[in-house]
Amino acid sequence: PQIPVINNIDVEIVDDPELIKQALVRQVTGSVRWVEVVEKMAAAGVTKAFECGPGKVLTGLGRRITREIAFHPLVDRQSIQEAAAELN
Repeated sequence: PQIPVINNIDVEIVDDPELIKQALVRQVTGSVRWVEVVEKMAAAGVTKAFECGPGKVLTGLGRRITREIAFHPLVDRQSIQEAAAELN
């Protein structure tokens, strides 16, 4: 990956494609540790996060976990354009 990946199972930053695949497989039957993932993102200096998909569940949860990260749901063309403008 070109950017670090924090997996939802071990809450570890991984960059080895094989380890990422293994974590994804374990995630199917394991517990997702979203609170710890968001806390790790904040501790790593992440200031913006973008949720891709039809809902806003992770955005809502993330906003309750920390105010250090600005969460943005990307649910339609307008929200994607706004996010792109913010990143430029």
